[in-house]
Amino acid sequence: MSRRRRRNEELSSVPLPTLAVVGIVVGGGVGWLATTPRVERALPVAAAAAQPVSEVVAALKPEPRPFRRFSGCNEARAAGYENITSDEPSYQPEWDGDQDGIACEPHR
Repeated sequence: MSRRRRRNEELSSVPLPTLAVVGIVVGGGVGWLATTPRVERALPVAAAAAQPVSEVVAALKPEPRPFRRFSGCNEARAAGYENITSDEPSYQPEWDGDQDGIACEPHR
């Protein structure tokens, strides 16, 4: 029995159909990149890099609710003020039972 292998029978653990699918996917992606103008590919990256991080964080942070004085959490919840965070003016430390910075958490 001969120990020589043919050229196409080299040590490969990946079956040929799998290689064909990978080739089609990669080839399609390269074709798309080749037909897309460079300006369009660079716009999302350039737009994200143009904004300072503080502006991005400010855009993601919700608007603070206006200050309202409540007699307790039941009144606050009735007015729609559930989960009052410690940075909001309506926050009262005595309403924060577990001291996690969130007052008037919903009942579980």
